[in-house]
Parts: sequence; C-alpha cells; structure tokens
Amino acid sequence: MKNRFVVVDLETTGNIPKKDDKIIQFAAVVIEDGEIVERFASFVNPNRDIPQFIEQLTGISNDVVANAPEFSIIAPEIISLFEDSYFVAHNVPFDLSFLQIEFENCGYEFFDCLTIDTVELSRIMLPWADSYKLGQLAESFSLVHDNPHQADSDAEVTAEILLKIFAKLNKLPLVTLRKLLSLSKHLKSDLYEILEEIITKRSEFLDEEKEYDVYRGLALKKCTVEKDSFISDLENVKLSNILEDVSLRQGQLEMLTFILNAMETNQHALVEAGTGIGKTLAYLLPSIYFAKINERVVISTHTIQLQQQLLERDIPKIKEIFPFPINIALLKGIGHYLSLRKFEQVLYEESDNYDENLSKAQILIWLTETETGDIDEIHLPSGGKILWEKVKCNRTENTIRDCPWESRCFYKRARKQAEKADIIITNHALLYSNIMNNHAYLPSYQYIIVDEAHHLEPIGRKYLGQKVNYIQFHSIITQIGILDSHGLLMQSKKIFTNVGLDDSSFQLIDILIKELKINISDLFRSIHNMVIKNNKQNDNTYRIQYLLDSSKESGGIWQEILELQSRIKIHFKEIIVSVRLQQDVFSNYDSMTTPLHKGIVHDYFASYEELGAAIIELEKFLLDNQKKYISWIELDPKGPLNSANLYREPIEIADRLADTFYQNKKSVILTSATLTIDNTFEYVIEKNGLTDFQPLTLLLKSTFDYKNQAKIMIPNDMPVINSVPIDEYVHSLALQIAEIAIRTNGRMLVLFTSYEMLKSTYEILKKILILDNFILIAQGISGGSRTKLTKNFQAFDKAILLGTNSFWEGVDIPGDDLSALIMVRLPFAPPNDPVFSTRAKMITEAGGDPFHELSLPEAVIRFKQGVGRLIRSENDKGILFIMDRRITTTSYGKKFLSSLPTMTIFEQPLQSLLQEIDNWL
Repeated sequence: MKNRFVVVDLETTGNIPKKDDKIIQFAAVVIEDGEIVERFASFVNPNRDIPQFIEQLTGISNDVVANAPEFSIIAPEIISLFEDSYFVAHNVPFDLSFLQIEFENCGYEFFDCLTIDTVELSRIMLPWADSYKLGQLAESFSLVHDNPHQADSDAEVTAEILLKIFAKLNKLPLVTLRKLLSLSKHLKSDLYEILEEIITKRSEFLDEEKEYDVYRGLALKKCTVEKDSFISDLENVKLSNILEDVSLRQGQLEMLTFILNAMETNQHALVEAGTGIGKTLAYLLPSIYFAKINERVVISTHTIQLQQQLLERDIPKIKEIFPFPINIALLKGIGHYLSLRKFEQVLYEESDNYDENLSKAQILIWLTETETGDIDEIHLPSGGKILWEKVKCNRTENTIRDCPWESRCFYKRARKQAEKADIIITNHALLYSNIMNNHAYLPSYQYIIVDEAHHLEPIGRKYLGQKVNYIQFHSIITQIGILDSHGLLMQSKKIFTNVGLDDSSFQLIDILIKELKINISDLFRSIHNMVIKNNKQNDNTYRIQYLLDSSKESGGIWQEILELQSRIKIHFKEIIVSVRLQQDVFSNYDSMTTPLHKGIVHDYFASYEELGAAIIELEKFLLDNQKKYISWIELDPKGPLNSANLYREPIEIADRLADTFYQNKKSVILTSATLTIDNTFEYVIEKNGLTDFQPLTLLLKSTFDYKNQAKIMIPNDMPVINSVPIDEYVHSLALQIAEIAIRTNGRMLVLFTSYEMLKSTYEILKKILILDNFILIAQGISGGSRTKLTKNFQAFDKAILLGTNSFWEGVDIPGDDLSALIMVRLPFAPPNDPVFSTRAKMITEAGGDPFHELSLPEAVIRFKQGVGRLIRSENDKGILFIMDRRITTTSYGKKFLSSLPTMTIFEQPLQSLLQEIDNWL
C-alpha cells in the first residue's frame, strides 16, 4: 500500500474550469507514514479578473495575484508531488478536474492516481455529523482553522481531518473493517488497499474486540445498563427545599408552581410562556419531582431538535439539582429504529447503487457507536432513505418466531427503558399513534406535558387522517419485486424451492403483481389528468390543490378512476389468496430454514399486509363520503404524470381529543410561546377540545425588553397588497428589500407565505446591481434543508435568507447573525386551501363568521411565531419590517399588534424608515 498522501486544496475564480474559470491559489500538504512531512502553497495569476463574490469569500483580490506566478511556472513542481501518492481533497472531482485542465493547458499528459475524497470518508466515518463542510468538520474535531476559504489553511485542516479519520479507522473492530472492505469497491475513494492493510494488522490484536458486542458478523456498541434506582423514603422531600440553591427567574417560579399545582390537583392546564421565560426548566423541574413522588410523566414535543435539547442540554443540568437518581427515557415511533435483522439481510445483497452502499457503510460505523439505533442520530444521503425503508423496524417485527436479534432489538430496548422510566420523552406523532392503536405504543401514563402545543391540533388532523401516493405503492411493490428482480418474491421462491416446497404459485403472483403495478400507475395518472382538467387555478403555480367530493364527481375520467380502483382491489384479492396458501404451507416448514431465510419470507408476507393497508386507504379516499372528513389531491403540474398525493383528514378533532385523550388523563398541560390571541386562550381551548374541562390558564409575557431591543417598521409607501397586480407588488417589494439590506448590511430573514411570491422576488433581487456583494439564499431554490440553509446564511457577513412555511418557527438565529426580519404579508391561510375552505364553509353553514372564528386567529398565532424569530436572547437587537399595510389600514390589524410585546412602531415612507435604521443600528 502507498503510505504517501498529498492533500490538495484550490481557490478558483468559479466552479466551471471548462468555461475559463482558473486557479488563483494552490496548496498541498504531504503525509507520509501518518505524519505531515511537507507543505507547498502558492498564489496563481489567472490572467483574468477575480469576481467580487470570490474576493469576498476568499480574501484573494486581483492585487494579491498580480505578481504571482502563472500556473505553468509551478506546474512541474506540483505534478512531481503526486508520484506514487494518493490524491486527497475535500471534494475530489472539483480539485482534480481543475488541475487536469490546467495541466493539459500547460502541455502535460493527463495524470491518473488513486484518490481519497475526505467528504465521502467523513460521511462514512462520522455518520452523525450535522454537516460535512470543512469548517464544521474542523470544529467537530476541535481543529484550528484560521483562514477558511484560503487554500493553505483548508489543505492543512483537510490533512488533519484525514489523520483523525485514519486513526479512527485503525481502531474499528475487525468484522466492521471486513464488511467495509466488501463495500469499498462501490465507493468513489480508493480505500481497498488501505483497508486490506489495516485488516492484516488488526488480525494480530483480536483481544481488542472485547469492547464491542460482536454477533452474527456485526460489531455493536456494548450498552451501558442503568441499575434500577428505588428511593424508599420520599414523603418528606419538598421541591422548595431542593430548589433553595437554584437561581430561577420570577416567571419560571410562577410556571413551576402552576404546573405542580395542576398535577397535584389532577387538572388540565395551558401555559403561554413568552420568549426568555425559560419554560423548559419550568416544566421539567415539577415534572421530575412529581414523577418521583407520585407516578411517571410523559413530555411530548413536536420537533426532534427540542427532544435533543432536552436530553443533551437541559436534563443533564437538572439531574445535578435533585438529590435522587432520575430515570429518563426517549421513545419514538417504531419506524425510527434500525432492525438489525433486516440490516444483516441487506448486507448480503449486492447493489451497484452508490447511495445504498454509502448508507450501508455509514450504518456499520454507527453500530459501533449507538446505543439507541435511532435514525435521527445519523444523516444518510438522500438515496439512503430507500435503504432505510428496507432496514427500519415495523409493527410486524415482533411477530417473528425465534428471531436471532430479539435480545438486541433497539426498539424493544427503548420500550423496556420507557417502562421503567420516571420521565418519558416522546413526540406528538407517537402520541396520536398511541391513541389510534388502543394505547399500544406508550407505557400507561396519566400525566403529560405537551410542549410546542400549538402543533397539537394540526398534527392530530394529519395523523388521524391518511396520505396515499404512487411512491408509497411503488416502494412496496419494488420491495416485493418480480421473479426477474432480486426482490422478496424471487428470494422467497428460492427458499421455497430449497426446502422442497411447491413454488408454482409464485409464477401466478408474478403475473398479478405486474398487472397490479400497471393499474396503480394508470390510476394515479388518471387522478393527475382529472385534477389538471378541472383545475381552476390559472396562475403558474408549483402546486395544485383539488378538493375531492366523490359524491359529486362525474365524467369519463372519474369513471375510469373507479374502474381502475375496482380492478386493483380484485387483483389484490387474487394475489392474497395465493399468499395465504403460501403462508399456511411455510408455517409447517419454517423450522427447516435458517434465521436469515425465515426473516426474508416473513418480510415477504408482511409486504402484502402493508400493500393491503395502502389499498384500503386508497378505497377510503375514493369511495368513503363521511361528512366529518375532507379529501383533497395535491400535485405539481410539472411533475411526473402519476405524482398525485391524496390526503384525507378529519375536519376537526376537538371532540375526539376530548373523548380519547383528555377524558382518560388526570392532567394534560399544554405549553408554548404562542397559545393566546389578544391575551386570551379561548380559541386554543376550543379547537383542542378542552372547553368542557375548564382548564387552568397562565399567561407569562416575555422577559425580553422588546421596547429597547426591537422596533416595528411599516413602509406606508408600499402598495396595499390586494389593490395592485401581484407583479407590481413583488417589484416594489424587491426594491424595498434591497434598500433595507444595504442599510442593515444583510443579516436579514424575509418571511413569505407563498413560494410563488418568494421565487418571483428572488428572481428580481438577483438582478439588482446594488446587491452584487450580497449572498442570496432562498428556500426551495438554493437547495438543502432548513438547517442547512440557516447555517449557510450564518456563514456569510452579507446574506439575505428568503423563507416560507417552515421558516416561520423553529429557526434560531441569535445575536448579530440576524438584524432584520421582514414579513412580506400577514400569514392568512390561502382561501383555496382545501382544509381551510371546508372548515370555513362549515362555520358559515352554522351561522358563524369564518374570518373571525378561523382565519384571523390562525393568522395571529402564525404571526406571533414569525416575530419570535427576531429576538432570541436578552442581548439581541433587531428590526421587524411588516410590508403588509393591512396591519394598520384594517380594523383587524390591531389583533396582530396587540398580541405582541410592547414595541415602538414607525409607519413612514421607506426613506424615512431607512434613516431610523441608521439611528437604531
């Protein structure tokens, strides 16, 4: 094996070498036998101007490279570095392609060498990392990175990361290394020889495997077993005595006392705790005390981020406060956990899919580190989600007889821990799954804190409803496969043949599965056609929503849909007859098969259960006409012709929550920063089904000094949004955003309620010359998750982030990273939204006012969530721009403003407001 690695980094004028982009800095760090032995770096004269964006990013200007050598001068020295070496870079295709073209331009032959990409290697070896950008990897390794985006500094850090990863690779258990070796031929980096050499060395030290649980060819982290802790005498333990030395804010004390009283008196309650109150500590302290003295308490959140915050930041601090041990367990839905049985199975399956093999490698490393098997701990590539569907636990996992992995099942371990816990942390989705499935998923409990409670009702409608789409069917049918594929159908047929069972029924199922797949695709195509034909939205929208009432549908396409649905049902019945016979036969012979084969056949049968459930949901959507439910279709008119999504939800769930949730619990406490409208809880109490329970309420205002920390600015020279064509409004909006950005130096989050308007505004902003120095980041355009977009925004000094939907809450950008928040329009639900329009119609039919009873309160809660993005700490300072003048020109606008903390409001022409910005910032 070569033991010489040349770690390279380049800075360039752009990303496309074939379009005359050039290298402006080259750096290399040479590693031999595990040590850095040489460094080389040079600026390069590109003989062209350096774009301003690149200069801002790298700090390399035209003046810096003016007297630097051209690439041809340093090319001989560079090319000599790579002799008998690995070429290493953080994104090899980028650096290598630039160098190849530069060498060719200088008359050198195309050079070829083994490569290692530290992005790929980091993804495999650090599957839990939040980001694989160089700066964030350096931070996770506590490496000094003085000059990001300068080639010498970047190459140095890349080399240090490579050495850290190699050190970790050398310590992996032998069984893991062997599995990685077999996967390495499908990876982009040339790791085979490196792994081979490590395996040879590691074979001499097998005693080091003892720190792992090595079983059936997989190495798992040995789990720490917490001893049960029983405290015999807690009668005289008082919470007030425990908290004597704890510094709590006044609001926290009020909330703490209020929650403890609600639990001790078995009452439901609501608490709105404004930003800065510290509500997490205020509900954790009484919950833990109550759970230890009385009985367990469940804490439910909406987001994974809050669950992680509770477990990693808040609970460890709280454990230090209490004089007794506390047993805390996190429990999620079964689909969050890895099935070791299924993962063992897929490791034996050959695949040429890069993302699938990368994901397998990531999971192998993760297994040596995880105690939970919870997928939220790691970040699989986008294509890895297909693999996860194959290897996750499902509800049939517990029905396998004699499963060799049962004693190590991650989900069962999580359930056992929850059974013994004082506090169970879970999520709203599992809360509803538990309600829907006869309380099968959570251990019994009577007391619960629901954080992020403004999501409880909308999440409930989603989980008490259904979603059906073609991808769902395609995924199940692909997993079953046909006899010419490597799916479960073909694998099960081989197993039947091997144990001497009649396998003729597989031929019939093969034919029926092919027909079923065609009919399902045709059905979704017909649904797509029907929506396009009947669509009354004439704007160039990226999403069409079509309200479905099957009792009123008619015409040829609808009849075609019903006929296809009937055909699908008949085909599936024919399939299931053969499958049931196969099940009966196999049940008498399964003792003759290996655990691996038994698992394959089990998954084969379970896939038909999943397929049958999806077909039932499809039938409900198309034929069930319950008035308490709403059905609608969503599709992208430019998407695939079978890409329709079918949704079915209860119109309201207040009564169901009252009967199945609140009625059966002694104390349910809802808390959030946004539960009131105009200082009253009435709307939230009614829509959550709490009216008859007369819950206790507590409203705690934010502790931040909004009067001195924030200003509201309303440009009164913006057109009123409904009085001008949308193009004219967007043009005015973009110009005003640009001018505000110049004054605030970027650091701006712009919140939209419509993706179409966001996209139109982005296109105009791109063309405004005064913003050439600014980084524009737009949700749905720039690519990446909300977290990734937020991190990119924070990485640049002059940045503008355009967001919609998910950016209205849950985004935390503290300090100087965010100076200005712009709300483009008040966040009313669009009138053509199917759920909103149906609920509004019901209110009207009952003689009510849908605007004041539904539209306005929902918008006010959303508005409060959006404003909450601006001030995240007592040291923050910022400006809120509201571009929608309805907030002051309409009678209902005061509802929005009165729901906010007291702030100074300026309503003036933009130029006057810009002067106020100068005075303020």
